[in-house]
Amino acid sequence: MKKILICDDIEDIVELLRFTLEPEGFAVDTTNSAREAIFKIQQNQPDLLVSNVMMPDMSGYELAKYIQKNLKIDNLPILFITAINEEEFKRESLVQLSQVMFKPLDIQNFIDKIKSMLNEE
Repeated sequence: MKKILICDDIEDIVELLRFTLEPEGFAVDTTNSAREAIFKIQQNQPDLLVSNVMMPDMSGYELAKYIQKNLKIDNLPILFITAINEEEFKRESLVQLSQVMFKPLDIQNFIDKIKSMLNEE
């Protein structure tokens, strides 16, 4: 069973994504903090990280860069979910293995993207 960690500061979004992915057969862990996400990744590395971009303690970009630089993990696929515009995302995102979906999310496209990133099609 593939493990997915969802990190978003908005609890309702975290729960929506968890309730969307669990019936698809994924083991889902959640957090509302990028700093807690770092701790969880150190304890039990997921197969995929789903992260919001704009969060108060640390942005999704900073989280991804921290994982690669400080945890020395450069093979963790990351799906960013964001309400920022596409041009701004392209300017900021230099993270390898990352993809993006823009809010509001289409749930079926979200599931398909997750399965594609995990080679579960």
